[in-house]
Amino acid sequence: MGTSFFRQSSLQGECMRVSVYVLLIWAIVLSAICADCLAQDTSATPQVTDIADENSVVTFQGKLFSAQKWDVQNHDKGIIRTLNIPVGKRVEKRETVATIDLDRSDYLQYMQDVSTDSLYDIETQIMSNDADIREVQSRIEEVRSLIDNDLATTNDLINLHSELSLLQNEREALLRKKMNEEEDLDDNVKRLRRLLGNEVDRNTIPSSFDVKAPISGVIIDVNRDLRPGMKIPKGTNIVTIGVLDTLKIKANIFESDARRIRVGADALFTVSAIPDRQFEAKVTYLSQTPIAADINQPSYYEVELETSNPDLMLLEGYVAQVLVPD
Repeated sequence: MGTSFFRQSSLQGECMRVSVYVLLIWAIVLSAICADCLAQDTSATPQVTDIADENSVVTFQGKLFSAQKWDVQNHDKGIIRTLNIPVGKRVEKRETVATIDLDRSDYLQYMQDVSTDSLYDIETQIMSNDADIREVQSRIEEVRSLIDNDLATTNDLINLHSELSLLQNEREALLRKKMNEEEDLDDNVKRLRRLLGNEVDRNTIPSSFDVKAPISGVIIDVNRDLRPGMKIPKGTNIVTIGVLDTLKIKANIFESDARRIRVGADALFTVSAIPDRQFEAKVTYLSQTPIAADINQPSYYEVELETSNPDLMLLEGYVAQVLVPD
């Protein structure tokens, strides 16, 4: 009976040890489960950061446009001789984009404006007047000699001096007329040089004139109705030249976004035409009044950005997806 008691005590001790081992295993399993749950909670934290980052950026759409554009027109009517206006062509200031043959009636009128015929007539009159003055002066000397010999009277001398005075007054008037004629002629030459080029001079008018680019830039639009040999009136739009080295982005943004943007802020943008590239820009303008003042309409504010475009990859009209850090 003593042996049985000891066996029973031994079995009870063994059972207690097994129970402890089971409890330890469960404790380890529970610890692992809790650690996994904590890891999942920790991994959710960056998602909150991402949302915060998104909320710290103002996003909107805008359109690219050239801030400086110039419609190039012909200064006078005529017939188109040549056109050099492919869209996308880069042109320099004063580069020829078209050559126009002058209308015949205009050519004759301009030739009359720079003609020296009137000036030549005045100079001829001055030469004749000078000859008359010399003749009267010679006669005055003769009369004086005759008076000394009692062969002429002083009245003859007085009459000659009166005639000389009239001739001298006539000469002064002719000189003034010549000066005015030269001034008018020079003014006409300057005016027509601005219109037709530096080939214009006295008695010289070119039969055609060049239409030149007023600025350096890129041809962004052409008058597709024009053809060589066509007669066109003065002021016809031939091409439109735009400066594309620097472009503007214009957009209308909601009031909640407008209050988060400041002039001078840096921005990034993309365009669907070039999806693999991101471009830099800078906010240059933000309106302080809404576009529509109607109280029943939502308030939108105009914003402009500027971006550099030295390689001319960006074109006017591209839609930009803009991101401005708050």
